[in-house]
Amino acid sequence: MPGYILSADPLYSTIPFYIGIHDSLFYGIFLDNSSKTHFNFGASQERNSYFTCEQGDLNYYLIYHSSVAKIIESYTWLTGRMPLPPVWSLGFQQCRWSYFPQSEVLTLAQTFRDKKIPCDVIWFDIHYMDQYKVFTWDNNRFPDPKGMLSKMDQLGFKNVVIVDPGIKVEKNYAAYDDGLKNDHFVKYPDGTVYHGQVWPGWCAFTDYTSPAARIWWGKLFQPNIEQGIDGFWCDMNEFATWGQKYLTIFNLKEMVIRSHTRWRIIFLHWKWHAPLLKAVKIY
Repeated sequence: MPGYILSADPLYSTIPFYIGIHDSLFYGIFLDNSSKTHFNFGASQERNSYFTCEQGDLNYYLIYHSSVAKIIESYTWLTGRMPLPPVWSLGFQQCRWSYFPQSEVLTLAQTFRDKKIPCDVIWFDIHYMDQYKVFTWDNNRFPDPKGMLSKMDQLGFKNVVIVDPGIKVEKNYAAYDDGLKNDHFVKYPDGTVYHGQVWPGWCAFTDYTSPAARIWWGKLFQPNIEQGIDGFWCDMNEFATWGQKYLTIFNLKEMVIRSHTRWRIIFLHWKWHAPLLKAVKIY
């Protein structure tokens, strides 16, 4: 990243792909490896650039073209191209931790309009949920989500809710019961379902390497879409849990057993891609 310095906070996410321009020669290099990688573009030496990976195979693609645009075209042909974002996603957005109850959200939206402050989107952080359980609403704070979202739509706002990967371990919680029943969760090598602590407490996590689990996860978004939610904020994608710094080995359905550090990028990608398989209004 141009201008990125060592004293800055680590980047939240990095993609092992870069483009070089030397004497009108354009090239791209994509390192196809999901483990931790290192790229050096001249730090402490001026002779060359290099890249390495801590685990896995050193598989990389060298892309040559006559322009940067053509390199990007070839790179996205190789990795897949994302759908174009909706126009509203490029507009003015308001987000903080958090807006609740329902009356505060509507007051916020109306105030933007009264003061003629441009705003196109309101984001809902974790406090809209029932005890931080994904795909739920807190009925006390938000007694009528569909009615509220309809009013927001009349005021010209799009609405985005946060969704974390952790599904609370709780009997009679539909997402957990159904995921457990249909064997959709990540497991240890001995077959025990993996649990990690996040906002709701102990959670299970969808095994996105399984095609059936990805479709199941995508279907979970449908009720929110039918209520009027326009987009989803996929958070803590790694997946992130409290206090775990050791390497965890998982038994995944459609992938060779990997440590957390090897498959976290794949997890993030499939967590976000899965809703696109079933949801009709996911942005």
